[in-house]
Amino acid sequence: MPGGLPVRVYRPADSASPAPVVVNFHGGGFVQGDLDQSEWFCAHVAREGSVVVVSVDYRLAPEHTFPVPAQDCYDAVAALVADARAWGIDPARVAVMGDSAGGNLATVVCLMARDRRLDGLDAPAIAAQVLVYPGTEMVDVLPSERAIPVAPILSAADIRGFHTLYLAGADGTHPYASPLRADLAGLPPALVQTAEHDPLRDHGERYVEALDAAGVPVRHTRYLGAAHGYVATATLTPRTSLQAVAEIAAFVRAM
Repeated sequence: MPGGLPVRVYRPADSASPAPVVVNFHGGGFVQGDLDQSEWFCAHVAREGSVVVVSVDYRLAPEHTFPVPAQDCYDAVAALVADARAWGIDPARVAVMGDSAGGNLATVVCLMARDRRLDGLDAPAIAAQVLVYPGTEMVDVLPSERAIPVAPILSAADIRGFHTLYLAGADGTHPYASPLRADLAGLPPALVQTAEHDPLRDHGERYVEALDAAGVPVRHTRYLGAAHGYVATATLTPRTSLQAVAEIAAFVRAM
């Protein structure tokens, strides 16, 4: 339980020790979701990527509002790295990963780690980030939300409702809430996946543009015909889900 949070560990049978590790944060709009939701996704990334995956059960709004979930996720990564030997992981080969709200939290963890290093503080060295249809903007309504107001799994109204519960009156322009507004220089290389029929699509695709403008190596794939949630609905969308996992596994192996 790094940082006092429950986690679930996925370790391939043939993994060496110390092993590369991917720390995962589930989706759910910051207000719902759990470790079970990410079971299929984490297990497949671990197996196909030949990495240990640690899935973190961070605290949720509205009981725990911004910035508590983000801080939980950072603390979990820091605690894993600090006790890397006990977990059988390599502190020099750490990536973060998340879908939807978890994608927001994954890149915010990278921002927190970078900012601490800039302040001369110890922080985990994060080698890569995997963001699956992430939310990156808490205040402005982006064009894809207007173009796709109603879609499977997630609507534009859901997005705004989740943000209201998560922020609870806090400043949504803070870069740890809306990473699209952050200075992104010095972040680790990123893989960003988006879905064609997703109101969050432009959150991810504008973030790709911002990462590229900041000099961060970034790979982007828009999954055509796909809707939000495909890594959590593998039984309904097996072709897209398996293709997405294969891309993620190849990326983390390369990193």
